[in-house]
Amino acid sequence: MNNHTVKHPLSYRPDIDGLRAVAVISVILFHIHANLLPGGFLGVDIFFVISGYLITGIIQRELAEQRFSLLNFYQRRAKRILPAFLFMLAACTAACVWLLTPDDFIAYLRSLRSSLLFGANLFFAQSGGYFDIQSAEKPLLHIWSLSVEEQFYFVFPLLIWLVHKYRPKYTVHAVIAMMAASLLSGLMEYKAEAYYLPQVRAYELLFGSLAAVFTAGKSANPAARTGLQHEIAACIAAVAALACLCLPKETLPGGGYIERIVICGATAWLMACGNSKISRVLAWKPFVAVGLISYPLYLWHWPVLALLRYVYMDNVLPVSVVIVSMAGVVLASWISYRWVENPIRHSKKLSGKAFAGVMAVYFALGLGVNVGRLMYDKQVRRAPNYQALHANTGFCHDGKKEGDCIRGDRSKPVTVLAVGDSHTMQLNAFYDGVGKNEGWSAYVMSVSACPFLYHTDMVHKQVHRLNLYEECSDMRRQVETDIDKYRTVVLLNRWYQRMEEENFAQNFEKTLQYLLGKGKTVYVLKDNPYAVMNVPRRMYLESVGLPMTLSERQQKIRQDAEAANQVIHDIVRRYPQVHWVDFTDLVPENFAVNGLPVYFDADHFNVYGTEQMTQRFISSGRRLLATPPEQQPNPQDAGGR
Repeated sequence: MNNHTVKHPLSYRPDIDGLRAVAVISVILFHIHANLLPGGFLGVDIFFVISGYLITGIIQRELAEQRFSLLNFYQRRAKRILPAFLFMLAACTAACVWLLTPDDFIAYLRSLRSSLLFGANLFFAQSGGYFDIQSAEKPLLHIWSLSVEEQFYFVFPLLIWLVHKYRPKYTVHAVIAMMAASLLSGLMEYKAEAYYLPQVRAYELLFGSLAAVFTAGKSANPAARTGLQHEIAACIAAVAALACLCLPKETLPGGGYIERIVICGATAWLMACGNSKISRVLAWKPFVAVGLISYPLYLWHWPVLALLRYVYMDNVLPVSVVIVSMAGVVLASWISYRWVENPIRHSKKLSGKAFAGVMAVYFALGLGVNVGRLMYDKQVRRAPNYQALHANTGFCHDGKKEGDCIRGDRSKPVTVLAVGDSHTMQLNAFYDGVGKNEGWSAYVMSVSACPFLYHTDMVHKQVHRLNLYEECSDMRRQVETDIDKYRTVVLLNRWYQRMEEENFAQNFEKTLQYLLGKGKTVYVLKDNPYAVMNVPRRMYLESVGLPMTLSERQQKIRQDAEAANQVIHDIVRRYPQVHWVDFTDLVPENFAVNGLPVYFDADHFNVYGTEQMTQRFISSGRRLLATPPEQQPNPQDAGGR
């Protein structure tokens, strides 16, 4: 390929706007509810391929005409991306100032800083996976894709320029080599955070780049690329793309990786095929109209959905709310396109110095947000009761040992083992206070979403999400290894979540039989009430004028949580030697004491809550352990071996 032969088809392609419409509609449907279009998240991949195709085409043409300039490239890019981006960020930040709790607003400012500095993907890679439940409430999560794209364009134009300058005949080879490296990187990076990494995602943009360089010398007019073979190829590509969009990511091996490759190839093929019947369908005016505002639609839809979920505290929003909010998104997108994007995009080109000044101000804004966050963070942390209203910390949890894991009266031998998931972790201070009052000490160990179950490797899906499988297995092995050290075992878990595990009830009963067979005195605690709504958030939203009530769906969830307690109680009642402990009546109905929340989320006691429950339990004259451990039979005498 040389400067005299390169011709790239850069005349307006309405079918590409149609592809944009397919991409953004797919993403929005998936984000409203995954069941509406299980593979809808692949719409982002379609956007990547389109971007790679168009941007590479522009670079190829300008290189061929010897007028390519990195400065001009980045200026055009900034005028295309930043106006709508900043408009959305301003509106989103204003809403977050009103709606988010102080802690959540600090987290938002972190994501805002990363978004402004085009590092959102790296930020969210360290903050949980894209498919995590909590991710549904992060207003700027979707900016990860914009960050990946900009990181790609910080490097790719320079590489193409170097190849064109020194080895112009090897442009295609260079693109293929970069694609291969990216694909291999994706196969090697199998962790959840790899979803966000630029080196893993680069091949998707490079699919578009490859289509651009392959078609560059074919014809300047895509209409010329017609015929039966192109029609068949376009049909195959369209069917493949639709199949990927409609199939759940678990359908094919690779957790969606294969589908991403297929849909990227299909999208690139559709753009390369030219004037096919599929292209004419995509060029239908309603598709084109949606495609023209696809960028602001993408920018606006997610913050609206995320903040609504934040307020409703439910990932499943009412249909009426979705319809009204999406109408608002369309209106905001049209305003953005008509009065924000277009005027700036088509404005006069800035000089190099002026552009450098604008970008300096832009990046200073990102740094300024970080300074503001640090100052606000310090202010929030100085608030009374700040630490008391947060999670209990400093314990032996999730495989991390803080101290010796012993709670209660340290003058007594450690004869009690308290083991379970995060609901055991939250009661460390409770076991400490009650143990001192009753005269016993306990070894307390826990792993999130992981109950102690005898002789099974069955775990909840949350264990895999949190990358805690090894920690869960290690905890179970340690209990079985050390069980003869203890006379008493106290079990508490989030029973509602545990019931989601396959055969949990049977496995739990086998565990009780195992412990009784080892001569242990067993106490099973009823789980604390499930608020369903995040308690501090509910109280904050009520304070800013938003009345909060449980929906029918949320009420059903609370009933299911209580039913799970009943299932465990029924199992316990089959074994008279096993003690059932219920102190849930000590938890206030509104989950607050003296105007302060006792949970830090919807079902975990905060430091203050644990202190209150400990005081109330002791004041009520109750005992956690009916028989002092020193009066219980020695495990060896009871047949423990």
